[in-house]
Amino acid sequence: MKPNLSQAERVFRILVGSILLTMSLTDLLGTWGFYFGMALLLSSSLSFCLFYAVVGINGVANTAPTQAQQSNAGR
Repeated sequence: MKPNLSQAERVFRILVGSILLTMSLTDLLGTWGFYFGMALLLSSSLSFCLFYAVVGINGVANTAPTQAQQSNAGR
């Protein structure tokens, strides 16, 4: 699995997943909050989102220039 989540997305998923999990365990939400929170925490820990992979979204920015970009920079 190639990572497809950026660092900001991972932090956001950890925060929202923790909130959902806590609210579910204190009976403020139903069991859907528990499962959705666990899914968010699991995807953030793996740096991989299955939905992103199916849709074709890649949140990881490629900041390193490719070899072609480096050779064109010298011209």
